[in-house]
Amino acid sequence: VLIHLCLFVVVILRVAVIGSLCCSVMPGRWSAQVLEERRLRAIRRGYVVARSSPAAGIVKVPPEVAPRVRAVARSLSLHQQHNILSGGCEPVARAATRAARPLLGDRAYKAAMRQHDEGNLAKHDWS
Repeated sequence: VLIHLCLFVVVILRVAVIGSLCCSVMPGRWSAQVLEERRLRAIRRGYVVARSSPAAGIVKVPPEVAPRVRAVARSLSLHQQHNILSGGCEPVARAATRAARPLLGDRAYKAAMRQHDEGNLAKHDWS
């Protein structure tokens, strides 16, 4: 009787293990349709936001200063690019652009200087 009971337990365990291996995902739980619905719900609720690139960061600021922060960030990004391009380490954005001017075209130089003007206005003009 004890042997039959042991064999019965072994058979039950085998069925349980084989069943868990072949049916390891609950039906409908992680299906493509469910994942898509979850993603769309997250987008609607504001949990998913588009980034310009995977390396781009998000800065949380009050909505009324967000356009100013974007202008300053664009100027800082150009400042970094121009320091790298010129091989210098200029502490002022416009100076970094002037140092990189021989490597920039005339249009790129003027556009960068305009961007630095916008960044400076964003920082300093509170009228």
